[in-house]
Amino acid sequence: PIDASSLTAYLLGEEVAGPMAELIDWLRWVRRMAPAGSGGAAPQRSRGVDVLFAGLERRPDVLVERLTISGAARIGGRPVELAGTLTDFTTQPTLHGQPATLSLTASGAVPLKLRAILDRTGPTPRDELLADCDGLSLPALRLGAGGLAMAVDGGPASLSVSLLLEGDTLSGDVQLIQQQLAVTPQRGPASSPASGINASLRDAVARQLDQMPSLVTRLSVGGTLEQPSWALWSNLGPAVSQAVETAVADIAEAQAGRLLTATQAEVDEQLARFDEEIAAVAARVTPLVNGPSGAIEQLAAGLGAGASPLGRLGRSLPAAAQLLK
Repeated sequence: PIDASSLTAYLLGEEVAGPMAELIDWLRWVRRMAPAGSGGAAPQRSRGVDVLFAGLERRPDVLVERLTISGAARIGGRPVELAGTLTDFTTQPTLHGQPATLSLTASGAVPLKLRAILDRTGPTPRDELLADCDGLSLPALRLGAGGLAMAVDGGPASLSVSLLLEGDTLSGDVQLIQQQLAVTPQRGPASSPASGINASLRDAVARQLDQMPSLVTRLSVGGTLEQPSWALWSNLGPAVSQAVETAVADIAEAQAGRLLTATQAEVDEQLARFDEEIAAVAARVTPLVNGPSGAIEQLAAGLGAGASPLGRLGRSLPAAAQLLK
């Protein structure tokens, strides 16, 4: 049996490491834009006090209620145009009482909708990142760097991101679903152990993988912002594992059937040769057996004719002189 989780990490580990590191960089950028220590207590003054008249509330010195943002960025190595808004941004969020919200829409190769909520109203900073991309077009990929490689055709996919950074603790999920999937086993490099994998095995694995309707990959994120960690799960690993095991079993059964047929033919040939040898032996033994049997039958016939047994025996025996010669 092939361990499905190890196979998933082998096939997808390098592909998800880069985008995941890029996503963590986005969170770091958000934290730099709104530091965790912002909005603390008002600075101490050597003299003077603020007097609020009845019915008035203390408000922050600087408050951006709504700011339009546009620019460019690279997501997944592809250039995209960004446009959106930043609301409720202030240097004194505890006075404002509302978290800052960044909403961005990316157009181009990565049609992404991103929403970041930066909450500095309490004692613990809390940042939430939400992203959805329904019309993502994935390029063709070759998964697996060694002997067992899989070619995945490009196609439409959907991406969803839900990450929470509370204090320095990171949690959340990233999920990618690719529809209209086509996965084909590939021959490894000439120097790899799998370079000579039987073509029938690759074809059998390909037929099994044709039954997988979609590719689902999920990352469960944990750790801290400085030392993030994630656990990878995908239905690709179990599907490839099951496909390989089923293909190997089918090929083994077919090979066993061919061997059994060949063995049966050989057994039949040996039995026919054995029958010929028995017939030849019987042909040589039959006269030897039939000779004494005929003499006994003649003797029995003479006895049945009514003559004296001793007389007939004496007449049938040669003379004593002849016996002594």
